[in-house]
Amino acid sequence: MHGFCGGGCGDAGDLIGKRWSVRIVAALVDGRTRFGEVRAAVPGISGKVLAERLRELEAEGVVERLVHATQPVVVEYRLTEKGEALRDVLIALEAWSRRYA
Repeated sequence: MHGFCGGGCGDAGDLIGKRWSVRIVAALVDGRTRFGEVRAAVPGISGKVLAERLRELEAEGVVERLVHATQPVVVEYRLTEKGEALRDVLIALEAWSRRYA
């Protein structure tokens, strides 16, 4: 397996392989943008863990946090170009899961 990745899967695996990360990214791919929408799309995740994962994904450049100066303040999340590049990976994982899991 190490030859397949050329040693480069470790970083990606650490980021996306972290519990809940794939489901969060999938929720954003599906068009959910608000914290509550993402949380509802990821059953079982706590608000604290979701906030932590979103911060981590933002720090890695996968997710962008947008704050709208409205009353009340509206915060949205969306995938960056780097995050959008995971779309095909998620589609492949979903197909694999349907077939084998």
